[in-house]
Amino acid sequence: QEVEGSFLAIGCLNTEKISAPHVHMSDGCMDVIALPAQVGRMDLLQMGAKVLDGTGEHVQDRRIFHWKATQMRFSPSDPADKFNLDGEVLEGLPIHIQVLPSAARVLSIAPRD
Repeated sequence: QEVEGSFLAIGCLNTEKISAPHVHMSDGCMDVIALPAQVGRMDLLQMGAKVLDGTGEHVQDRRIFHWKATQMRFSPSDPADKFNLDGEVLEGLPIHIQVLPSAARVLSIAPRD
């Protein structure tokens, strides 16, 4: 699926967050949530209230794009645009993100009582 347009924010999530409550780390996908730039202030307030209610219904809102993907490519229309990737500000170059299922193993030790 290809989506073109101007966006206020795009999130690619692989762990459950309040903004993406239906994300499952084990499904081999990332959830992509995109907020179009033409969304107005009142729309943002309404959507914010939906996010905070914790039901996850905001991802059903037709003003928000939401889909599952195994990989994504972001290409800014203006090279002066920047990306914020987990707190790192990157120049406006194309970015490719891909889910690598089972690429890491995590071990956990149960705490002692």
